[in-house]
Amino acid sequence: MNNNIVIPLNEKSEAVLLDIIKKHRLEETDEKAFEKVRAHKLFNDGATLKLVRDLLSEKINNIQFFDALQSELGISKEATKNLAIDIMQKLVPLLEKIPEDKLQEYNRKKRDDIERREDEKRIIEATKLKKSSQELLLEKLKGLIPDDDFDKKELEKPYEVKKVEVKDVEEVAKRIKEQREKSGHIGTTGGDLQRKGQSDKYREPAE
Repeated sequence: MNNNIVIPLNEKSEAVLLDIIKKHRLEETDEKAFEKVRAHKLFNDGATLKLVRDLLSEKINNIQFFDALQSELGISKEATKNLAIDIMQKLVPLLEKIPEDKLQEYNRKKRDDIERREDEKRIIEATKLKKSSQELLLEKLKGLIPDDDFDKKELEKPYEVKKVEVKDVEEVAKRIKEQREKSGHIGTTGGDLQRKGQSDKYREPAE
């Protein structure tokens, strides 16, 4: 027998215990709950948990656990058997036996673990929020550009510079010169342009 063992109940194990109580229809009515409060008695979930703790800490054996469970809850042997099976299969595996002198360290580790999970949760939420904001900004930017113009394939095409052959340049220059001669100009530079038959008063007369 070990009287220095503590068996804490965490959020998950508490939920399983309540599910078992509900499954076996052991929840108190309002009237019954009021009677137990007045008599300072444990509710069925509390009484069941106390017996489970006594069993795991070896204060009672399996037979004593079974008899006490039936007596405390006021149910038949068959109902007690089915209840005990659920307790052993679903609740007991979730419970931890902690030496009383290690309980403070156990609680500290549990708090640290809870804080770590909360930090991870906040990081994940912040990452999702950031990603959502970036996607929203992208949608707004895309909304400024018509869908017909927003063609990624066109953006991915390399920019091509048309190659101009030397002979093409010469041909263009020749056509420009012909057009100027037809319009009464000669030469190809601004300093040489003058009207046909118009004398230059600053030029010496030809001999």
